[in-house]
Amino acid sequence: MTPEKLRLRAVGGLGLVLAALGILVVRLAWLQLADCPDMRDAARGQHFGRTEVVQAERGRILDRNGQVLAVTEKFPSIAVDPKLVNDPHRFSALVQQETGVAASDVEALIARGGRFRWMRRQIADRPAVERLRRKLRELRIDGLVVVEEPKRVYPLGALAAQLIGFTDRDGRGLEGVEAMKNKELSGRNGHRVTLRDAAGMPIMLSGGPPYDPPTDGDDVRLTIDATIQAVAEDEANKTWVESGAKGVSVIVLDPQTGDVLAMASRPTFDPNDPSRSLPDQRRNRVMNDAFEPGSVFKPIVMVAALDAGTISPTERIDTEGGRYKIGSRVIHEDKGKNYGWLSLTEVIAHSSNVAMAKIGVGLGEQKMKSALGLFGFGARTPLRWRGEQAGDIQAKKPWRVSDQLASASFGHAMTATPAQLAQGYSILAAGGLRREMRIFADAPQAEPVRVVGEAAALAVTPMMQAVLGPGGTAEQAKKFCAEFDVAGKTGTAQKLETGGHVSSFACFAPANDPRVVVLVLVDEPKKATYGSVVAAPYAMRILRQSLCYLSVDTASVAAAQIPVAARQAGASEVAPR
Repeated sequence: MTPEKLRLRAVGGLGLVLAALGILVVRLAWLQLADCPDMRDAARGQHFGRTEVVQAERGRILDRNGQVLAVTEKFPSIAVDPKLVNDPHRFSALVQQETGVAASDVEALIARGGRFRWMRRQIADRPAVERLRRKLRELRIDGLVVVEEPKRVYPLGALAAQLIGFTDRDGRGLEGVEAMKNKELSGRNGHRVTLRDAAGMPIMLSGGPPYDPPTDGDDVRLTIDATIQAVAEDEANKTWVESGAKGVSVIVLDPQTGDVLAMASRPTFDPNDPSRSLPDQRRNRVMNDAFEPGSVFKPIVMVAALDAGTISPTERIDTEGGRYKIGSRVIHEDKGKNYGWLSLTEVIAHSSNVAMAKIGVGLGEQKMKSALGLFGFGARTPLRWRGEQAGDIQAKKPWRVSDQLASASFGHAMTATPAQLAQGYSILAAGGLRREMRIFADAPQAEPVRVVGEAAALAVTPMMQAVLGPGGTAEQAKKFCAEFDVAGKTGTAQKLETGGHVSSFACFAPANDPRVVVLVLVDEPKKATYGSVVAAPYAMRILRQSLCYLSVDTASVAAAQIPVAARQAGASEVAPR
Protein backbone atom coordinates (compact mmCIF):
# COMPACT_ATOMS: atom_id res chain seq x y z
CA MET A 1 0.00 0.00 0.00
CA THR A 2 1.43 3.39 -0.99
CA PRO A 3 2.14 6.10 1.57
CA GLU A 4 -0.58 8.25 0.04
CA LYS A 5 -3.22 5.61 0.62
CA LEU A 6 -2.03 5.02 4.19
CA ARG A 7 -2.33 8.73 4.86
CA LEU A 8 -5.87 8.84 3.47
CA ARG A 9 -6.90 5.80 5.52
CA ALA A 10 -5.46 7.33 8.69
CA VAL A 11 -7.23 10.61 8.05
CA GLY A 12 -10.51 8.76 7.40
CA GLY A 13 -10.16 6.69 10.55
CA LEU A 14 -9.39 9.76 12.59
CA GLY A 15 -12.39 11.48 11.10
CA LEU A 16 -14.66 8.60 12.10
CA VAL A 17 -13.26 8.62 15.63
CA LEU A 18 -13.77 12.38 15.86
CA ALA A 19 -17.29 12.04 14.49
CA ALA A 20 -18.11 9.34 17.05
CA LEU A 21 -16.70 11.48 19.83
CA GLY A 22 -18.70 14.41 18.58
CA ILE A 23 -21.88 12.36 18.59
CA LEU A 24 -21.08 11.12 22.11
CA VAL A 25 -20.45 14.66 23.34
CA VAL A 26 -23.72 15.83 21.81
CA ARG A 27 -25.56 12.90 23.39
CA LEU A 28 -24.02 13.57 26.79
CA ALA A 29 -24.92 17.21 26.52
CA TRP A 30 -28.46 16.29 25.59
CA LEU A 31 -28.77 13.92 28.55
CA GLN A 32 -27.34 16.47 30.95
CA LEU A 33 -29.46 19.34 29.77
CA ALA A 34 -32.61 18.24 27.97
CA ASP A 35 -33.22 14.84 29.62
CA CYS A 36 -31.98 15.80 33.08
CA PRO A 37 -35.33 15.60 34.93
CA ASP A 38 -36.22 12.22 33.43
CA MET A 39 -32.80 10.75 34.16
CA ARG A 40 -32.83 12.13 37.69
CA ASP A 41 -36.22 10.55 38.37
CA ALA A 42 -35.03 7.23 36.95
CA ALA A 43 -31.95 7.30 39.18
CA ARG A 44 -34.04 8.15 42.24
CA GLY A 45 -36.43 5.35 41.37
CA GLN A 46 -33.56 2.90 41.08
CA HIS A 47 -31.84 3.81 44.33
CA PHE A 48 -34.66 5.04 46.54
CA GLY A 49 -37.11 2.34 45.46
CA ARG A 50 -40.74 2.90 46.44
CA THR A 51 -42.44 4.73 49.27
CA GLU A 52 -43.43 2.19 51.90
CA VAL A 53 -46.26 2.48 54.41
CA VAL A 54 -45.18 2.18 58.03
CA GLN A 55 -48.26 0.77 59.72
CA ALA A 56 -49.40 2.30 62.98
CA GLU A 57 -49.95 -0.08 65.85
CA ARG A 58 -53.65 -0.62 66.50
CA GLY A 59 -54.85 0.40 69.94
CA ARG A 60 -56.00 -2.12 72.51
CA ILE A 61 -59.54 -2.78 73.71
CA LEU A 62 -59.74 -2.96 77.51
CA ASP A 63 -62.42 -3.73 80.05
CA ARG A 64 -63.32 -1.20 82.76
CA ASN A 65 -60.47 -2.45 84.97
CA GLY A 66 -57.77 -2.50 82.29
CA GLN A 67 -58.06 -6.20 81.39
CA VAL A 68 -56.91 -6.61 77.78
CA LEU A 69 -59.72 -7.83 75.51
CA ALA A 70 -58.04 -7.17 72.15
CA VAL A 71 -54.40 -6.47 71.28
CA THR A 72 -52.18 -6.50 68.20
CA GLU A 73 -49.17 -8.82 68.11
CA LYS A 74 -46.53 -9.56 65.46
CA PHE A 75 -46.63 -12.92 63.67
CA PRO A 76 -44.32 -14.26 60.94
CA SER A 77 -45.65 -14.54 57.40
CA ILE A 78 -43.76 -16.48 54.74
CA ALA A 79 -43.37 -15.72 51.03
CA VAL A 80 -41.18 -17.07 48.22
CA ASP A 81 -38.92 -15.26 45.76
CA PRO A 82 -39.21 -17.63 42.75
CA LYS A 83 -36.11 -16.22 41.05
CA LEU A 84 -33.90 -17.16 44.00
CA VAL A 85 -35.16 -20.72 44.59
CA ASN A 86 -32.36 -23.08 43.48
CA ASP A 87 -34.09 -26.34 44.48
CA PRO A 88 -37.88 -25.99 44.05
CA HIS A 89 -38.70 -29.58 44.99
CA ARG A 90 -36.83 -29.65 48.32
CA PHE A 91 -37.88 -26.08 49.10
CA SER A 92 -41.57 -26.99 48.68
CA ALA A 93 -41.24 -30.20 50.69
CA LEU A 94 -39.71 -28.39 53.65
CA VAL A 95 -42.35 -25.65 53.57
CA GLN A 96 -45.08 -28.30 53.72
CA GLN A 97 -43.31 -30.18 56.51
CA GLU A 98 -43.00 -27.17 58.81
CA THR A 99 -45.99 -24.95 57.97
CA GLY A 100 -48.56 -27.24 56.39
CA VAL A 101 -48.71 -25.39 53.06
CA ALA A 102 -49.15 -28.03 50.35
CA ALA A 103 -45.92 -28.66 48.41
CA SER A 104 -47.86 -28.66 45.13
CA ASP A 105 -49.18 -25.16 45.91
CA VAL A 106 -45.68 -23.90 46.68
CA GLU A 107 -44.29 -25.38 43.45
CA ALA A 108 -47.12 -23.71 41.53
CA LEU A 109 -46.19 -20.34 43.06
CA ILE A 110 -42.55 -20.83 42.10
CA ALA A 111 -43.53 -21.77 38.55
CA ARG A 112 -45.47 -18.51 38.19
CA GLY A 113 -42.23 -16.58 38.56
CA GLY A 114 -41.91 -13.02 39.77
CA ARG A 115 -40.07 -11.83 42.85
CA PHE A 116 -42.63 -12.19 45.66
CA ARG A 117 -45.43 -14.72 46.28
CA TRP A 118 -47.22 -15.16 49.60
CA MET A 119 -47.31 -18.77 50.87
CA ARG A 120 -48.91 -18.32 54.30
CA ARG A 121 -49.55 -15.28 56.45
CA GLN A 122 -49.61 -14.60 60.19
CA ILE A 123 -48.40 -18.00 61.41
CA ALA A 124 -49.01 -18.57 65.11
CA ASP A 125 -46.32 -21.30 65.32
CA ARG A 126 -43.20 -19.12 65.30
CA PRO A 127 -40.83 -22.04 66.15
CA ALA A 128 -41.97 -23.82 62.97
CA VAL A 129 -40.95 -20.80 60.88
CA GLU A 130 -37.56 -20.68 62.60
CA ARG A 131 -37.01 -24.39 61.92
CA LEU A 132 -37.87 -23.87 58.27
CA ARG A 133 -35.48 -20.96 58.00
CA ARG A 134 -32.66 -22.96 59.64
CA LYS A 135 -33.12 -26.07 57.49
CA LEU A 136 -33.13 -24.07 54.26
CA ARG A 137 -30.00 -22.22 55.34
CA GLU A 138 -28.21 -25.48 56.19
CA LEU A 139 -29.09 -26.90 52.75
CA ARG A 140 -28.09 -23.63 51.05
CA ILE A 141 -31.57 -23.30 49.48
CA ASP A 142 -32.53 -19.70 48.81
CA GLY A 143 -35.85 -18.00 48.15
CA LEU A 144 -37.58 -17.88 51.55
CA VAL A 145 -38.88 -14.46 52.62
CA VAL A 146 -40.08 -13.98 56.21
CA VAL A 147 -42.09 -10.84 57.00
CA GLU A 148 -43.32 -9.83 60.47
CA GLU A 149 -46.98 -8.81 60.21
CA PRO A 150 -49.38 -7.46 62.85
CA LYS A 151 -52.36 -9.62 63.77
CA ARG A 152 -55.29 -8.87 66.05
CA VAL A 153 -55.44 -11.22 69.02
CA TYR A 154 -58.28 -11.72 71.52
CA PRO A 155 -56.64 -13.18 74.66
CA LEU A 156 -59.93 -14.23 76.28
CA GLY A 157 -61.21 -16.02 73.17
CA ALA A 158 -64.97 -15.87 72.68
CA LEU A 159 -65.56 -13.65 75.72
CA ALA A 160 -67.84 -10.78 74.58
CA ALA A 161 -67.16 -11.81 70.97
CA GLN A 162 -70.24 -10.14 69.43
CA LEU A 163 -69.57 -7.00 71.44
CA ILE A 164 -65.86 -6.66 70.66
CA GLY A 165 -66.11 -7.85 67.04
CA PHE A 166 -63.06 -8.52 64.90
CA THR A 167 -60.82 -7.13 62.16
CA ASP A 168 -59.76 -8.25 58.70
CA ARG A 169 -56.23 -9.47 57.95
CA ASP A 170 -55.05 -5.91 57.36
CA GLY A 171 -56.32 -4.74 60.76
CA ARG A 172 -59.49 -2.92 59.71
CA GLY A 173 -62.44 -3.31 62.08
CA LEU A 174 -65.32 -5.22 60.51
CA GLU A 175 -67.82 -5.75 63.33
CA GLY A 176 -68.53 -4.74 66.92
CA VAL A 177 -66.40 -2.23 68.80
CA GLU A 178 -63.55 -2.92 66.36
CA ALA A 179 -65.69 -1.39 63.60
CA MET A 180 -67.41 1.32 65.65
CA LYS A 181 -64.08 2.66 66.96
CA ASN A 182 -61.97 1.77 63.94
CA LYS A 183 -60.72 5.33 63.40
CA GLU A 184 -59.57 5.80 66.98
CA LEU A 185 -58.03 2.34 67.19
CA SER A 186 -56.25 2.57 63.82
CA GLY A 187 -54.18 5.70 64.42
CA ARG A 188 -52.29 7.16 61.42
CA ASN A 189 -49.86 5.25 59.24
CA GLY A 190 -46.40 6.69 58.54
CA HIS A 191 -44.28 6.56 55.37
CA ARG A 192 -40.64 6.05 54.47
CA VAL A 193 -38.64 5.87 51.24
CA THR A 194 -36.26 2.91 51.16
CA LEU A 195 -32.70 3.14 49.74
CA ARG A 196 -31.80 0.20 47.50
CA ASP A 197 -28.62 -1.13 45.95
CA ALA A 198 -28.13 -2.17 42.32
CA ALA A 199 -29.74 -5.55 43.04
CA GLY A 200 -32.81 -3.84 44.49
CA MET A 201 -32.04 -4.86 48.09
CA PRO A 202 -32.76 -2.31 50.86
CA ILE A 203 -29.78 -0.60 52.48
CA MET A 204 -29.56 1.63 55.52
CA LEU A 205 -27.46 4.83 55.58
CA SER A 206 -27.18 7.57 58.13
CA GLY A 207 -28.96 10.67 56.97
CA GLY A 208 -31.07 8.58 54.59
CA PRO A 209 -34.35 9.45 52.90
CA PRO A 210 -37.17 11.25 54.76
CA TYR A 211 -39.18 9.27 57.35
CA ASP A 212 -42.73 10.17 58.43
CA PRO A 213 -43.31 8.15 61.63
CA PRO A 214 -46.71 6.57 62.34
CA THR A 215 -49.05 7.64 65.14
CA ASP A 216 -50.28 4.57 66.99
CA GLY A 217 -53.98 4.09 67.64
CA ASP A 218 -55.64 4.93 70.93
CA ASP A 219 -56.74 2.34 73.46
CA VAL A 220 -60.52 2.01 73.89
CA ARG A 221 -61.79 1.19 77.38
CA LEU A 222 -65.22 -0.40 77.73
CA THR A 223 -67.64 -0.37 80.66
CA ILE A 224 -67.67 -4.17 80.48
CA ASP A 225 -66.29 -5.99 83.51
CA ALA A 226 -64.46 -9.11 82.30
CA THR A 227 -65.36 -11.04 85.46
CA ILE A 228 -69.10 -10.31 85.24
CA GLN A 229 -68.91 -10.90 81.49
CA ALA A 230 -67.42 -14.36 82.12
CA VAL A 231 -70.28 -15.15 84.51
CA ALA A 232 -72.84 -13.99 81.94
CA GLU A 233 -71.16 -16.02 79.20
CA ASP A 234 -71.18 -19.16 81.34
CA GLU A 235 -74.86 -18.86 82.25
CA ALA A 236 -75.81 -17.92 78.68
CA ASN A 237 -74.16 -21.10 77.47
CA LYS A 238 -75.91 -23.21 80.11
CA THR A 239 -79.26 -21.68 79.20
CA TRP A 240 -78.69 -22.29 75.51
CA VAL A 241 -77.57 -25.90 75.90
CA GLU A 242 -80.09 -26.94 78.54
CA SER A 243 -83.10 -25.33 76.84
CA GLY A 244 -82.18 -26.31 73.28
CA ALA A 245 -83.00 -22.75 72.28
CA LYS A 246 -82.43 -21.04 68.96
CA GLY A 247 -80.65 -18.19 70.72
CA VAL A 248 -79.99 -16.53 74.08
CA SER A 249 -79.44 -12.88 75.01
CA VAL A 250 -77.97 -11.67 78.30
CA ILE A 251 -77.31 -8.11 79.45
CA VAL A 252 -76.15 -6.80 82.83
CA LEU A 253 -76.44 -3.09 83.72
CA ASP A 254 -75.42 -0.82 86.55
CA PRO A 255 -78.61 1.25 87.17
CA GLN A 256 -76.65 3.88 89.11
CA THR A 257 -74.51 4.81 86.09
CA GLY A 258 -76.15 3.26 83.01
CA ASP A 259 -72.94 1.28 82.36
CA VAL A 260 -73.23 -2.04 80.54
CA LEU A 261 -71.35 -4.54 82.72
CA ALA A 262 -71.87 -7.56 80.47
CA MET A 263 -73.48 -8.44 77.15
CA ALA A 264 -73.55 -11.99 75.82
CA SER A 265 -75.27 -13.90 73.02
CA ARG A 266 -75.59 -17.52 72.02
CA PRO A 267 -74.62 -19.04 69.66
CA THR A 268 -71.19 -17.41 69.60
CA PHE A 269 -67.80 -17.60 67.84
CA ASP A 270 -64.06 -17.14 68.37
CA PRO A 271 -62.93 -13.74 67.03
CA ASN A 272 -59.40 -15.14 66.71
CA ASP A 273 -60.70 -17.16 63.76
CA PRO A 274 -63.86 -15.43 62.47
CA SER A 275 -63.63 -17.17 59.08
CA ARG A 276 -64.97 -20.33 60.72
CA SER A 277 -68.12 -18.59 61.97
CA LEU A 278 -71.59 -17.97 60.51
CA PRO A 279 -73.46 -14.65 60.51
CA ASP A 280 -75.93 -16.01 63.07
CA GLN A 281 -73.06 -16.68 65.49
CA ARG A 282 -71.65 -13.18 65.07
CA ARG A 283 -74.96 -11.33 65.57
CA ASN A 284 -75.31 -9.32 68.76
CA ARG A 285 -78.80 -10.49 69.70
CA VAL A 286 -79.03 -8.10 72.64
CA MET A 287 -79.02 -5.14 70.25
CA ASN A 288 -80.11 -6.56 66.90
CA ASP A 289 -83.12 -8.77 67.73
CA ALA A 290 -86.59 -7.43 68.55
CA PHE A 291 -89.39 -9.55 70.04
CA GLU A 292 -92.80 -9.27 71.61
CA PRO A 293 -91.63 -9.18 75.23
CA GLY A 294 -94.69 -10.70 76.90
CA SER A 295 -95.32 -10.49 80.63
CA VAL A 296 -91.86 -9.12 81.46
CA PHE A 297 -93.29 -5.87 80.12
CA LYS A 298 -96.09 -5.61 82.71
CA PRO A 299 -94.17 -3.63 85.38
CA ILE A 300 -93.46 -0.92 82.78
CA VAL A 301 -97.18 -0.43 82.10
CA MET A 302 -97.97 -0.68 85.81
CA VAL A 303 -95.56 2.13 86.75
CA ALA A 304 -96.85 4.29 83.87
CA ALA A 305 -100.42 3.91 85.14
CA LEU A 306 -99.42 4.67 88.73
CA ASP A 307 -97.48 7.73 87.65
CA ALA A 308 -100.38 8.98 85.50
CA GLY A 309 -102.79 8.49 88.39
CA THR A 310 -105.18 6.26 86.42
CA ILE A 311 -104.86 3.65 89.19
CA SER A 312 -103.97 3.96 92.86
CA PRO A 313 -101.58 1.71 94.85
CA THR A 314 -104.49 0.46 97.01
CA GLU A 315 -106.78 -0.40 94.10
CA ARG A 316 -108.14 -3.92 93.57
CA ILE A 317 -109.11 -5.27 90.16
CA ASP A 318 -111.76 -7.83 89.20
CA THR A 319 -110.26 -10.38 86.79
CA GLU A 320 -113.72 -11.32 85.50
CA GLY A 321 -113.40 -15.02 86.20
CA GLY A 322 -110.36 -15.26 83.93
CA ARG A 323 -112.16 -14.03 80.78
CA TYR A 324 -112.40 -10.36 79.82
CA LYS A 325 -114.33 -9.35 76.71
CA ILE A 326 -113.23 -6.10 75.12
CA GLY A 327 -114.80 -5.28 71.78
CA SER A 328 -114.86 -8.48 69.77
CA ARG A 329 -111.88 -9.96 71.60
CA VAL A 330 -111.76 -12.11 74.74
CA ILE A 331 -108.59 -11.93 76.87
CA HIS A 332 -107.81 -15.06 78.91
CA GLU A 333 -105.63 -15.75 81.90
CA ASP A 334 -102.90 -18.32 81.39
CA LYS A 335 -104.35 -21.84 81.59
CA GLY A 336 -107.80 -20.40 82.31
CA LYS A 337 -106.95 -19.36 85.87
CA ASN A 338 -109.55 -17.44 87.89
CA TYR A 339 -107.86 -15.09 90.36
CA GLY A 340 -110.97 -13.17 91.39
CA TRP A 341 -110.17 -9.73 92.81
CA LEU A 342 -106.46 -8.87 92.91
CA SER A 343 -104.40 -6.14 94.53
CA LEU A 344 -101.82 -4.51 92.26
CA THR A 345 -99.09 -6.54 93.96
CA GLU A 346 -101.02 -9.72 93.25
CA VAL A 347 -101.54 -8.63 89.61
CA ILE A 348 -97.77 -8.64 89.09
CA ALA A 349 -97.10 -11.67 91.31
CA HIS A 350 -99.71 -13.77 89.48
CA SER A 351 -99.00 -12.11 86.09
CA SER A 352 -102.67 -11.48 85.36
CA ASN A 353 -103.40 -10.68 81.71
CA VAL A 354 -106.97 -9.57 82.41
CA ALA A 355 -105.98 -7.12 85.15
CA MET A 356 -103.17 -5.66 83.05
CA ALA A 357 -105.49 -5.23 80.07
CA LYS A 358 -107.87 -3.26 82.27
CA ILE A 359 -105.00 -1.14 83.60
CA GLY A 360 -103.73 -0.46 80.08
CA VAL A 361 -107.15 0.50 78.74
CA GLY A 362 -107.63 2.82 81.71
CA LEU A 363 -104.25 4.44 81.03
CA GLY A 364 -105.23 5.10 77.41
CA GLU A 365 -103.34 5.10 74.15
CA GLN A 366 -101.70 8.52 74.29
CA LYS A 367 -100.46 8.26 77.86
CA MET A 368 -99.15 4.77 77.27
CA LYS A 369 -97.32 5.73 74.08
CA SER A 370 -95.86 8.78 75.80
CA ALA A 371 -94.61 6.69 78.71
CA LEU A 372 -93.15 4.01 76.43
CA GLY A 373 -91.31 6.69 74.48
CA LEU A 374 -89.80 8.12 77.67
CA PHE A 375 -88.67 4.65 78.67
CA GLY A 376 -86.88 4.39 75.31
CA PHE A 377 -89.12 1.91 73.52
CA GLY A 378 -89.57 2.43 69.80
CA ALA A 379 -86.15 4.13 69.46
CA ARG A 380 -82.56 2.98 69.27
CA THR A 381 -80.59 3.14 72.49
CA PRO A 382 -77.84 5.74 73.03
CA LEU A 383 -75.31 3.01 72.17
CA ARG A 384 -76.18 3.46 68.46
CA TRP A 385 -75.06 -0.08 67.74
CA ARG A 386 -74.56 -1.16 64.14
CA GLY A 387 -77.69 -2.95 62.98
CA GLU A 388 -79.52 -2.10 66.19
CA GLN A 389 -83.28 -2.50 66.03
CA ALA A 390 -85.57 0.24 67.32
CA GLY A 391 -88.46 -2.05 68.12
CA ASP A 392 -91.99 -1.05 67.17
CA ILE A 393 -94.67 0.53 69.34
CA GLN A 394 -96.51 1.96 66.32
CA ALA A 395 -96.16 5.41 67.85
CA LYS A 396 -97.51 7.23 64.76
CA LYS A 397 -100.44 4.90 64.12
CA PRO A 398 -103.67 4.84 66.10
CA TRP A 399 -104.16 1.71 68.21
CA ARG A 400 -107.34 -0.29 68.32
CA VAL A 401 -108.49 -0.48 71.94
CA SER A 402 -109.53 -4.12 71.57
CA ASP A 403 -106.22 -5.10 70.02
CA GLN A 404 -103.06 -3.02 70.36
CA LEU A 405 -103.92 -1.15 73.58
CA ALA A 406 -105.09 -4.16 75.55
CA SER A 407 -102.39 -6.43 74.12
CA ALA A 408 -99.55 -3.96 74.68
CA SER A 409 -100.55 -3.85 78.34
CA PHE A 410 -99.12 -7.35 78.76
CA GLY A 411 -96.30 -7.14 76.22
CA HIS A 412 -97.95 -8.09 72.92
CA ALA A 413 -98.73 -6.13 69.73
CA MET A 414 -95.37 -4.35 70.09
CA THR A 415 -91.70 -5.31 69.92
CA ALA A 416 -88.58 -4.43 71.89
CA THR A 417 -84.94 -5.47 72.01
CA PRO A 418 -83.33 -7.07 75.07
CA ALA A 419 -81.29 -3.87 75.47
CA GLN A 420 -84.46 -1.74 75.60
CA LEU A 421 -86.06 -4.03 78.19
CA ALA A 422 -82.94 -3.92 80.35
CA GLN A 423 -82.92 -0.14 80.03
CA GLY A 424 -86.56 -0.07 81.17
CA TYR A 425 -85.79 -2.15 84.26
CA SER A 426 -82.78 0.05 84.96
CA ILE A 427 -85.16 3.03 85.10
CA LEU A 428 -87.38 1.18 87.58
CA ALA A 429 -84.32 0.27 89.66
CA ALA A 430 -83.13 3.90 89.63
CA GLY A 431 -86.40 5.20 91.07
CA GLY A 432 -87.76 6.45 87.75
CA LEU A 433 -84.56 8.11 86.48
CA ARG A 434 -83.17 7.22 83.05
CA ARG A 435 -79.40 7.20 82.92
CA GLU A 436 -78.15 6.80 79.37
CA MET A 437 -76.68 3.39 78.62
CA ARG A 438 -72.92 3.43 78.02
CA ILE A 439 -70.57 0.88 76.53
CA PHE A 440 -67.51 3.16 76.27
CA ALA A 441 -66.02 4.21 79.59
CA ASP A 442 -64.90 7.61 78.27
CA ALA A 443 -68.32 8.51 76.83
CA PRO A 444 -69.80 11.56 78.54
CA GLN A 445 -72.48 10.83 81.09
CA ALA A 446 -75.58 12.88 80.39
CA GLU A 447 -77.68 14.21 83.23
CA PRO A 448 -80.34 11.67 84.27
CA VAL A 449 -83.85 12.28 82.96
CA ARG A 450 -86.95 11.82 85.11
CA VAL A 451 -89.22 9.34 83.32
CA VAL A 452 -91.76 8.59 86.06
CA GLY A 453 -92.11 9.85 89.61
CA GLU A 454 -90.03 8.22 92.31
CA ALA A 455 -93.12 7.25 94.29
CA ALA A 456 -94.55 5.29 91.36
CA ALA A 457 -91.25 3.51 90.70
CA LEU A 458 -90.77 2.61 94.35
CA ALA A 459 -94.35 1.31 94.52
CA VAL A 460 -93.68 -1.21 91.74
CA THR A 461 -90.52 -2.61 93.35
CA PRO A 462 -92.30 -4.62 96.11
CA MET A 463 -94.74 -5.89 93.48
CA MET A 464 -91.78 -7.40 91.62
CA GLN A 465 -90.36 -8.74 94.88
CA ALA A 466 -93.62 -10.63 95.27
CA VAL A 467 -92.92 -12.41 91.96
CA LEU A 468 -90.17 -14.30 93.82
CA GLY A 469 -92.24 -14.74 96.96
CA PRO A 470 -94.74 -17.47 97.91
CA GLY A 471 -97.20 -18.01 95.08
CA GLY A 472 -95.25 -15.75 92.69
CA THR A 473 -94.48 -16.92 89.17
CA ALA A 474 -90.73 -17.14 89.94
CA GLU A 475 -90.98 -18.52 93.48
CA GLN A 476 -88.76 -21.49 92.63
CA ALA A 477 -86.00 -19.23 91.31
CA LYS A 478 -85.57 -17.41 94.62
CA LYS A 479 -83.20 -20.11 95.93
CA PHE A 480 -80.61 -19.15 93.30
CA CYS A 481 -80.13 -15.73 94.92
CA ALA A 482 -81.49 -16.26 98.42
CA GLU A 483 -79.10 -13.85 100.16
CA PHE A 484 -80.51 -10.75 98.46
CA ASP A 485 -83.87 -9.01 98.22
CA VAL A 486 -84.62 -9.36 94.50
CA ALA A 487 -87.27 -7.64 92.37
CA GLY A 488 -88.04 -9.37 89.08
CA LYS A 489 -90.60 -10.42 86.51
CA THR A 490 -91.03 -13.43 84.25
CA GLY A 491 -92.19 -13.31 80.65
CA THR A 492 -93.37 -15.80 78.04
CA ALA A 493 -94.61 -14.71 74.62
CA GLN A 494 -95.56 -16.78 71.60
CA LYS A 495 -94.05 -15.96 68.21
CA LEU A 496 -96.89 -15.99 65.73
CA GLU A 497 -94.64 -16.44 62.70
CA THR A 498 -92.97 -19.64 63.99
CA GLY A 499 -95.18 -20.87 66.81
CA GLY A 500 -92.16 -20.83 69.14
CA HIS A 501 -91.85 -18.85 72.34
CA VAL A 502 -89.70 -16.06 73.73
CA SER A 503 -89.04 -16.67 77.42
CA SER A 504 -87.45 -14.09 79.68
CA PHE A 505 -86.69 -12.92 83.17
CA ALA A 506 -85.59 -9.45 84.25
CA CYS A 507 -84.49 -8.62 87.79
CA PHE A 508 -82.50 -6.25 89.97
CA ALA A 509 -81.09 -6.23 93.49
CA PRO A 510 -80.78 -5.28 96.29
CA ALA A 511 -84.39 -4.14 96.01
CA ASN A 512 -83.97 -1.19 98.38
CA ASP A 513 -80.73 0.04 96.73
CA PRO A 514 -80.33 -1.65 93.31
CA ARG A 515 -76.77 -2.15 92.09
CA VAL A 516 -77.25 -4.63 89.25
CA VAL A 517 -79.94 -5.23 86.61
CA VAL A 518 -79.96 -8.56 84.74
CA LEU A 519 -82.05 -9.67 81.77
CA VAL A 520 -81.97 -13.15 80.25
CA LEU A 521 -84.05 -13.73 77.11
CA VAL A 522 -84.33 -17.16 75.49
CA ASP A 523 -85.49 -17.40 71.88
CA GLU A 524 -87.53 -20.50 71.02
CA PRO A 525 -86.57 -22.88 73.84
CA LYS A 526 -87.40 -26.50 73.03
CA LYS A 527 -87.47 -28.32 76.38
CA ALA A 528 -89.69 -25.85 78.29
CA THR A 529 -91.27 -22.50 77.52
CA TYR A 530 -91.98 -20.60 80.73
CA GLY A 531 -89.57 -17.81 81.64
CA SER A 532 -89.60 -19.01 85.23
CA VAL A 533 -87.98 -22.26 84.11
CA VAL A 534 -85.72 -21.43 81.16
CA ALA A 535 -84.59 -17.90 82.09
CA ALA A 536 -85.11 -17.06 85.77
CA PRO A 537 -82.63 -19.52 87.37
CA TYR A 538 -79.82 -18.36 85.09
CA ALA A 539 -80.58 -14.67 85.56
CA MET A 540 -80.67 -15.12 89.33
CA ARG A 541 -77.29 -16.86 89.33
CA ILE A 542 -75.78 -14.04 87.27
CA LEU A 543 -77.33 -11.52 89.67
CA ARG A 544 -76.00 -13.28 92.76
CA GLN A 545 -72.47 -13.77 91.45
CA SER A 546 -72.30 -10.18 90.23
CA LEU A 547 -73.44 -8.78 93.57
CA CYS A 548 -70.97 -10.96 95.47
CA TYR A 549 -68.16 -9.93 93.14
CA LEU A 550 -69.05 -6.27 93.68
CA SER A 551 -69.03 -6.87 97.46
CA VAL A 552 -72.64 -5.75 97.88
CA ASP A 553 -73.99 -6.43 101.40
CA THR A 554 -76.61 -9.16 101.68
CA ALA A 555 -80.01 -8.61 103.27
CA SER A 556 -80.49 -10.02 106.76
CA VAL A 557 -83.89 -11.51 106.01
CA ALA A 558 -84.55 -12.04 102.32
CA ALA A 559 -88.35 -12.16 102.62
CA ALA A 560 -88.73 -9.27 105.04
CA GLN A 561 -89.70 -6.71 102.43
CA ILE A 562 -92.19 -8.90 100.56
CA PRO A 563 -95.63 -7.52 101.37
CA VAL A 564 -98.00 -9.58 103.52
CA ALA A 565 -100.64 -9.43 100.78
CA ALA A 566 -98.26 -11.14 98.36
CA ARG A 567 -97.49 -13.92 100.86
CA GLN A 568 -101.20 -14.48 101.43
CA ALA A 569 -101.69 -14.69 97.67
CA GLY A 570 -99.76 -17.96 97.75
CA ALA A 571 -102.95 -19.72 98.86
CA SER A 572 -103.90 -20.15 95.22
CA GLU A 573 -101.63 -22.08 92.88
CA VAL A 574 -99.89 -19.95 90.29
CA ALA A 575 -98.78 -21.52 87.04
CA PRO A 576 -95.19 -20.64 86.05
CA ARG A 577 -94.81 -17.98 83.41
